[in-house]
Amino acid sequence: MLKPFVNTYVGNFDLVLGIALIAAVDFMFSRKFFHRDIIVIIVLLFTFYLFAIVSWSYSPSHNFKYEKSVSFILNFLFFFYPFCMKKIVIRDVVFTYFIFLVPLSFFFIYMKSMVWNGSSQSEIFMSLRSYYLSIALQLGILLIILNYYRYNIFLQITVFLLILASSARGALIFVIVVLSMMNIHKPVYIGKRNRFFRPLLLLFFSSITFFGMTFSDKFLNFFSTTAERFSSLSYLDESVMERFNMYKFALHQPFDSTNVLLFGNGFGSFGFLYHGIDYKAYPHNVFLEIFFELGLVGLFIFLLFSINVFSKSLRNKNVFNFILIFVFLEALKSSSISDLWVLFGIIGCICRSFQPIFPSTHLPERTTPFTLA
Repeated sequence: MLKPFVNTYVGNFDLVLGIALIAAVDFMFSRKFFHRDIIVIIVLLFTFYLFAIVSWSYSPSHNFKYEKSVSFILNFLFFFYPFCMKKIVIRDVVFTYFIFLVPLSFFFIYMKSMVWNGSSQSEIFMSLRSYYLSIALQLGILLIILNYYRYNIFLQITVFLLILASSARGALIFVIVVLSMMNIHKPVYIGKRNRFFRPLLLLFFSSITFFGMTFSDKFLNFFSTTAERFSSLSYLDESVMERFNMYKFALHQPFDSTNVLLFGNGFGSFGFLYHGIDYKAYPHNVFLEIFFELGLVGLFIFLLFSINVFSKSLRNKNVFNFILIFVFLEALKSSSISDLWVLFGIIGCICRSFQPIFPSTHLPERTTPFTLA
């Protein structure tokens, strides 16, 4: 998420590659914590990747198939890295998010609203407009963590408003779905009712109302893109129609040939066959992408992998279960199989059987009803 902003405003430095190399060295020289019950998951993941490599032999892509395969290697790194970690302290995770993610989100949303309304024509920022999806994904993960561990309600509302203002329709819908799953069977009540909570809650909403009325033009700019994008769903805008066209092509084209139906068109082939250009393109649904490029065989292997992961997740209930659902839903709407680094990191945490540590004696793992404070 940080990489494009670092490259644009700081310097041309591949932040992902640098951190990946550090993580790889750390993994090599650290003690590993593997469990026998994940051997099937690991075998299925390697089998899927080997099948993708074999598909090079018939993929019409000349160059992108190699680039996509190299990018997929980071999925392995994200998956295996949790196995060299001794613990995850939730406080540190939340602190890191608030240091990097929240300020960047405010900056991005402000700049995006200015560009959308014609108040700014920053050519530098124009190239960053499409990165709202990655920001919303991370905000969604943060909100799930905050809600799961019953962090302060003001922080939860702030993060939710940032997701809303980001104009990421899928992330907003999916995080609401996951939050509903987390709390549907939990009665909502106010936690420790100290004398400051109600005045603070009143002050918080009064402040939002005051600033919203006083600076209504600037305040509404933050949510103008969101309103426009959600209203476009009622008449299927160009973005939605293009995605439907990709879905139809990815679903129907493989049926033209038995070999393609079974083995796909080859790794990295979607861009070449759909756009006529050998470059990065995908149908914005990971299952359709696999079906198109690796056929029923590749899809079957990945489905087995997914089923085993979710089975493992259900046996080890913690916050990663809900993050997995959220990120997986996002993968069914916006991501390519080679870019699912966050998803594979969460899968690695689940297979590592982490029980994240919350360093507070009065706020244990979520075993009590949801509280607002």
